[in-house]
Amino acid sequence: MASEHTTSAASFKPAPENAGRIDAAFACLEAAHILGQQRTTLHVGAHVAMWLLACRQLDLKEAIGQVTRIVAAALVTWIWVPEGNTGRSGVSAFRQMSLPEDLRELMVGYVGPRPTHQAQPPVSNPGYSVIPPSMNSVVPTK
Repeated sequence: MASEHTTSAASFKPAPENAGRIDAAFACLEAAHILGQQRTTLHVGAHVAMWLLACRQLDLKEAIGQVTRIVAAALVTWIWVPEGNTGRSGVSAFRQMSLPEDLRELMVGYVGPRPTHQAQPPVSNPGYSVIPPSMNSVVPTK
């Protein structure tokens, strides 16, 4: 039995949308996109929310643009994202934009795009061979 307070992603509407302020609703989602675009799940989630809003507004151009961005965000966020991009379909997906001042202040410790992973030098431990971390073990070589 579902609670009356249960919500799903498909039924969620940002407060500005509930008030009929669609431009403000998209502005909130754009801010969420800028803040979350460095992490795949947050980046994809922002595009899914924009897609849902576009669908509810019957905005075919925006909805189609968001579908392509959902796929791209899922596949390439870990490689590169254009800093400050608002994520709307009317803006090139490759266009870097300056971060709004109010959002820059929220990004405490933000120093630019995240660095790529640097491989650590092998651990020197005579008699043992280090197995990749995914296996979580050290196996004796002798």
